[in-house]
Formats: sequence, C-alpha cells, structure tokens
Amino acid sequence: MRSIIRTLCKRPVITVFIAYAFTLILLDAFGYFSYEKQSYLYKLIDNNDTVSVEGRILSVPQLVKNSKRFVMKTSTVNGIAVSEKIIVNSHSGYSVSYGDIINVEGKLKKPFSSAFPLLFDYQKYLARSEIYVVLDISSFEYIDSKPNIVKKFALAFRQDIIEKFDDYFKKPYSDVLKSLIIGDKSTLSWDIKNSFSDSGIMHILVVSGLHVGFISIIVLFILKLTGLSLKKVLLLSIPFIFFYCFVTGANPPALRSAIMFSCVMFSLSLNREPLIYNSLALSALLLYLR
Repeated sequence: MRSIIRTLCKRPVITVFIAYAFTLILLDAFGYFSYEKQSYLYKLIDNNDTVSVEGRILSVPQLVKNSKRFVMKTSTVNGIAVSEKIIVNSHSGYSVSYGDIINVEGKLKKPFSSAFPLLFDYQKYLARSEIYVVLDISSFEYIDSKPNIVKKFALAFRQDIIEKFDDYFKKPYSDVLKSLIIGDKSTLSWDIKNSFSDSGIMHILVVSGLHVGFISIIVLFILKLTGLSLKKVLLLSIPFIFFYCFVTGANPPALRSAIMFSCVMFSLSLNREPLIYNSLALSALLLYLR
C-alpha cells in the first residue's frame, strides 16, 4: 500500500486522473448523469407542449425516411437561454445546411430505446454524444448562417465521400463502408445494426482509436514518401489527423485518440519518450472542457 501511495505521489498527473475517474464513477452511481439531471429539455417531454427553439445546425442534414434529420445546438428554448444538443426531424421541404441559425417550433420526444438489452439502443447511442431529446418541427424560420470554416470544409469533404460510396458501391455495402470509414450511420438499417450488435462488433461502426490509428499509419507513410525529415513528418501528421476527426463528426472517441496521437507525435519529434497516461489524462481534461 505504501509503495502504491509513493508511486502516485511521484506521478501527480496520474493521481489527478485516477481521482477524476473515481469521482465520475461516484457521481454516476448517485444518478448525477441521468437524463433528467443532464437535460433541461428532457424534463419538458412529459408536458407534450409545442416549444420554440432557436439554435445553430451542427451537422450536415441527412435524408432519413422522407425527412431531413440534423443535430442542432440550442441557444434559447421558449425565450429561456438553454444550451443543449438535440436531434431535429423536419418532415417538410425546408432548405437547411450546416451552420444555419434557425428558429423552429415543434414537439419534443424521447429517442427510441430498445426494450431488449442485446439490440441496438438509439437512446443510449445519442446519450454518448450528450443528445437526450428529438424535436419534430412544425414550423421553421431562417435567421442567419455562421459556420465554422474548417468544419464546413471538412463536412463538405465528408459529403463528397458519401456520394462516392453511393455511386460506386451497392447497398448495403455502401452503408457499411460509410459507417466504418467516416462514421456515417444515417442510412444503416436496423437489421445491420442489430447483426453487428449480436456479433459483439458494434464498436467497429463507431469511429474510434482503431480508425484513427489506421489513418495515422497511412498519413505517416505518405508524408515519409515526400522526403521530409522525421520531425517534420511527425508534426505535419497532427493537423491531418484532426481534419479526419472533423470529417467523421468529431465524436469523443475519435477526438480522444487524436489528442493522444498528437501528444505522442509531439513527444517523438522532441526525442522524448511519450507518456501515455499523461496523454490520456490530457485528452480526458480537454474533452471535459469541450
């Protein structure tokens, strides 16, 4: 026991990370991260009232079952300042795009949740991205457009990749490839999702460290062919990896891996030994502050 305490004292970053993780476990055990505690909008679902929501579109709208679906970051709800991410379903032909600031009215509902533990649970899947409600809109008003330029370019590139997969591959192969490579599961059928879930390989459809690792190897190999020094290759690979994260939607697993990869590449460029636990702690902190 003394040796463990002595080791923790010598490694303050690891100690802070362990304390942080332990605190999160305790908070979760006491229900701090329940949907009701996390989401103001989740509490409004039972009222079944029409709500007025203003916010900015964070994703490229996808056509799903004759309706457009996109992620929106709210700024106000019924005139009250509320900052949450929600899924918006538009069953009318409204013209919307990433970065648009809009005002919509509609009714809130809970995401679909499977009653069977082995089946794909859409509600839990959205909760991992801190999305707890779905809004079916009945009216729409365009206000302005303020996209992030880098993200807009990355999402446009993502859309080009999606169109190429649809052009050169038949369904359902194109749908699986889009999910595997860029994390687009909007057209993936429930049967395929359940098949992957039953096989215990659902995780490969979520862009994570595995995907970032493969892309990192490819990027490093291509940059090395240019004849650049090892230091330049390592440093130049970092923006490429973060660009890939933006293309895939910048989900937490991909961002965590990109941050850890950047720490490792930066350490190697300085001829220093990478400290994996420190990199993990830094990624956890940055994702928390995100």
